[in-house]
Amino acid sequence: MVLIKACMRAEESLGQISDDVNALSLSTRQPASYLGISSTQAALKVIAWSLPSCKPIIPTIIPQHSSNRATDPAPSLNIQSELMPSETEILDAYFVDFHPLAPLLDEKSFRATHLAGTRADSRWLALLNIVLALGIIAASGPESQTHKTYFEHSMNLLNLRTLGSPTIEAVQTLGLIGGWYCHYTISLGLQREPYDSHLGIDPTRAAYQEYKRRIWWSLCCLETWGHETLGRASMDFFAPTITVARPRLLDEAIYLEVLPLVENVEFIKISSKIQEALASLPTITYLETLELDSQLLRWWENMPLALKDYEPCSEALHTARTVIQWRFHIQRMLLYRPKLLSYAMRRVPFMTLRMEERNAILKCLEIAETAIRTISKATRLNRMIGWNGVWFLFQAIMVPLVYLSTKSTDYDPDGSFASCRTQVETAIMTIERLKPYGHTAQRSLEVISSIFEACIVGTGAVETPDEPADLFGYQNTSLLNNVHVDPLATQHRISDWTMMSFESLPRNRCGNF
Repeated sequence: MVLIKACMRAEESLGQISDDVNALSLSTRQPASYLGISSTQAALKVIAWSLPSCKPIIPTIIPQHSSNRATDPAPSLNIQSELMPSETEILDAYFVDFHPLAPLLDEKSFRATHLAGTRADSRWLALLNIVLALGIIAASGPESQTHKTYFEHSMNLLNLRTLGSPTIEAVQTLGLIGGWYCHYTISLGLQREPYDSHLGIDPTRAAYQEYKRRIWWSLCCLETWGHETLGRASMDFFAPTITVARPRLLDEAIYLEVLPLVENVEFIKISSKIQEALASLPTITYLETLELDSQLLRWWENMPLALKDYEPCSEALHTARTVIQWRFHIQRMLLYRPKLLSYAMRRVPFMTLRMEERNAILKCLEIAETAIRTISKATRLNRMIGWNGVWFLFQAIMVPLVYLSTKSTDYDPDGSFASCRTQVETAIMTIERLKPYGHTAQRSLEVISSIFEACIVGTGAVETPDEPADLFGYQNTSLLNNVHVDPLATQHRISDWTMMSFESLPRNRCGNF
């Protein structure tokens, strides 16, 4: 089982997770799973092919972190209480910082069960420990590794006996871990909501039904968000077979608590269409791109002010609305980014592109700049905002880095080349500021700084690989040498190319790519 394999040795899991976690491992091996054109791997490989000097960066970064990971002591299950907040404080942090993003739990019921202390079954303990793992991330300092202890404890409790008969608690645990929850969710029938005439007269029954709705739609959001930067189509959560109603704003007391989920469901309805379009062949047209972008813009324009910039704003709502805004910018950027990757791969002058493609590239640059600027202005920081900030910055910074790798000094519309340099510098300073809040910040800085340095050093003569067609596994083809190459054909090959390892890239006479 995938879930059990994930608990194996660190050196085995490194290659498996390298596809999904920011592509920060920059693995030189064949990717362990399929990644599409909107993935970070696609952007990194375009940069690597455009700038042969980037290749030495990869093997010099990996061994350092691999060795560190191998020598790190395994987390102990003995937690020293004097070095950490109480469990109640950890739960407080979870429900303030994480719960608004995905309200999978019924807070009142969960706290009551925890306070009673009468349950010791593995299903409850697995759920409790993953909640504590997420809560301690928000409640502890940047050097704390206690979340690993809780995580390992939760994983150890998720055995075949626990998962043998699906329960809502198993679904909640797997959802928070990011594991196999879809099978269990569907087996529980959470995706369907048959008519029940008693809901209107039985408040308890109605509340339980609403609780199940929130579980389902929270899982849908987590699933869709997880596919945003992988280039894969997610499940169709809006198919006719899905009959569960949307979350409802029941009363004033919980109105603001449910509001982020309500708007996130509307967001993933559009986001899932985008993911499907980007993962399909033939690739999305410019008019289809504009239509999907207009849907995102309409969603944002109709957003309640409480989720934009209305003050005063509670800490929990602030975290949720901050992440919502950042995700909106990143999704728009990913929608246009395939055009930029296609342009970077073809090595053609910018002014030879059709107007539609030029506009798409400039729009991608503009949205990436907006995302970087917005994240850099964040002031009310916590661990959840910091983690998301580093993640989204890493995605956004791929755009100016790809553009810099093209060395497009022949035509620089509106000073885009200089603007991209400024964006990268701003992102580096912002990630430096976010280091106390995100464990991946240091790793992100190393990768971005190394690629940025290679881009700046390589802004002289443009290097063109001798065998560009072999990049995609095609022989006797001069596709990329043709100025009038079909951009859609190039995008198709980029989609397939993400399954290649860095070592498979073609080399020129100098021994580089």
